[in-house]
Amino acid sequence: MTSIEAKRLAQRIARIEREQANQGKPQLAYSSIENGNLKSYEGNDLKMVVGLQDDGGQATTVFNGPTPPTPINYTVTVDHGSLTVHWDGEFEDGAVAPSDWARWTAYAQEGGAVTPSRVTAIGGTDSASGGEVTAGVLKGQWTVTVLAWSQAGKPSSMGLPVTVDVPGYGDIVLAEIDAAETLIKNGSDILVSAQDTLGGKLDSAFGSIDSINDDMSDLGDAVAGAVVSANGKNTVTYDDRPPTGTDEGITGDSWFVGQVGRPEDVVEATNLLANPSFETEVLPGYFTLNTSRSSNPMGVVSGSYCMAMATASASGSNWTGLDTLPVSLFPASKWVAFGLTVAGATGAKFIDVWADFYNGSTRVATTSDAYAPISAEQSRIVRAIQVPSVAFTQVRFLVRLRNSASGGAPADGVTYTDAWQIVVADTEAKARSIVGQYFDGDTPSGTTNNESHYRWTGTSHASTSEKYLPATDGLSENWNVTAQYRHDGNGWVEVELSHHVISSADVGKLVAGSATIKEACQAPGFIEAVFPGFLCSYARGRTLVGPLSLNLERRSISDRRMQSLPVVPPDPFRCRCHHLDQPRPFATVDQF
Repeated sequence: MTSIEAKRLAQRIARIEREQANQGKPQLAYSSIENGNLKSYEGNDLKMVVGLQDDGGQATTVFNGPTPPTPINYTVTVDHGSLTVHWDGEFEDGAVAPSDWARWTAYAQEGGAVTPSRVTAIGGTDSASGGEVTAGVLKGQWTVTVLAWSQAGKPSSMGLPVTVDVPGYGDIVLAEIDAAETLIKNGSDILVSAQDTLGGKLDSAFGSIDSINDDMSDLGDAVAGAVVSANGKNTVTYDDRPPTGTDEGITGDSWFVGQVGRPEDVVEATNLLANPSFETEVLPGYFTLNTSRSSNPMGVVSGSYCMAMATASASGSNWTGLDTLPVSLFPASKWVAFGLTVAGATGAKFIDVWADFYNGSTRVATTSDAYAPISAEQSRIVRAIQVPSVAFTQVRFLVRLRNSASGGAPADGVTYTDAWQIVVADTEAKARSIVGQYFDGDTPSGTTNNESHYRWTGTSHASTSEKYLPATDGLSENWNVTAQYRHDGNGWVEVELSHHVISSADVGKLVAGSATIKEACQAPGFIEAVFPGFLCSYARGRTLVGPLSLNLERRSISDRRMQSLPVVPPDPFRCRCHHLDQPRPFATVDQF
């Protein structure tokens, strides 16, 4: 071996020794991902992306994974006007939180059942060890459940529902009211006894009666004040006009506008879509989204059919929708709400629902809501936008299927949608509340004239549909509600008409013995009328309480002497009635 060959052999041996020394060291210790990402797969299914995302951002995004275990052993406690959900982190079958844990959320719905949705969600935490959430609710029966969520947006099965009865604030002062009613009844007994002695001692009897009335007036004012403060200072008012800026109110107060009888139908809302439940056809598809009519029960909400939206080799731009509604339907400054129900088991994981206003090819207004997750359970999605004051030539209502919360083309599959609804209203709150409860011309009408009725304006499933109150002119002398307003703390805002007060106890039908309120209040001997469970007072502040005691504005004895005490109130007049079992005043009735 020559010296040159020996030198080369020594160099090769040294290189091999260096390579062996580096065998056990990290190979990426001084490496980086330059504007790229790492992807984790299970078979051909993408599970996670670390680094660069579809929208250009840098993040760790989980796309799929196991369904989280079902939460169990959560408790619900109640207080006046609120409920509290506590969960200690236990899962069904002793399971533990998955590694891609995201959060737990509690849901509460009035009545004996609950459907998890954005509307019924009351909060939660991202702690897998549980926690506590409290929400303010109305008095009555409420049902609660809990769901666990993974980072991929997959919910667990719904936990066992828990039903509770929430007490109202009015229950706090029932004892005080009972005591006050006893005092007033004692005063009433004294007054009746004094009236029996009138005969030949009329002048002296009037003096005694006036003194008793003064005492009863003071007691009535005290009771009325106690009820108002105990009921959370909220008032429900009935009047024949809408509230104005000079009508005082606080957050939560309600104001119902109405009249005696209805000479014409009162249209409360109009669904502008002609075939909103896809009973006869479906909307045309755009780009790579194919639509067809389906009877799959997963998607059907109303009628027998829904719309199936299929994706196959989809791109990032795949949507369906409509843009044919006349712009004259959308007056400037009004609010437009667009709602639909969606469900799906394959393909898209998120849905983008939005509305655009275009002037030619220029978009002048659009909604900006985040993508909503899709699951096998039906969920209601509502978007709202104010009609722009600038000119526009087209309005588009669109739906796009996405792969994740950050976008991307969905996998192949089918998503179902039904119960589409587009309405126009004066306020955002009213528009959203109308669309939150789907209706069309086939929705069953109420059983009374003070409950909503429904009809098609033309051919069934080929015309718009209306929610309305039927005319009652000549059929009834009852007070009929035509509009509703609620105080939001800044002023009165019109909202969708609620018939809860009317259907639970129609003011025009409340009776004292065999007479209506109107008949009893206008008849001599009004002081003997009994309204069990109600506290009534004139708007001028004088109190009537069952057994009712009448005190109008102070008059001299001579003014009342010829009217056979107690005096008959003027007609028309105002009277307020507070139901003692309600957490706030029942109603204020004007112009019987």
